[in-house]
Amino acid sequence: MRPCILRSITYQDFTLVLEVLASTRQLPDWSQRCAWRDELDIRAGQLERISLQFDTTKRSLDAANEELQWQATSAEALRIRLADVLRATAAEVGHGNALHTHCTAVFAGAPKSGSLV
Repeated sequence: MRPCILRSITYQDFTLVLEVLASTRQLPDWSQRCAWRDELDIRAGQLERISLQFDTTKRSLDAANEELQWQATSAEALRIRLADVLRATAAEVGHGNALHTHCTAVFAGAPKSGSLV
């Protein structure tokens, strides 16, 4: 790479020279090329790579978030199902206890086997 002649003059001097040359329409060929073009190209490449990495990371994060949402929904459905089963079990236990109490009362009032009434 050749040395940059622009580093030896100030920005104000450079803009003044460009204004004078532009007013006389005598801009040199090198003025058509940005002095920082190589650096800008490097930064553009870096930005492109960072953008691609960001997009990949965002897609992965979105997929993980979707999976977590599905798992949360499934866990909630399982909690609801468990609560239903526990309620049904408690109802059956209550029904069994009531039946046991009823049967005990019925058999307590029944005559003993072998005795005649």
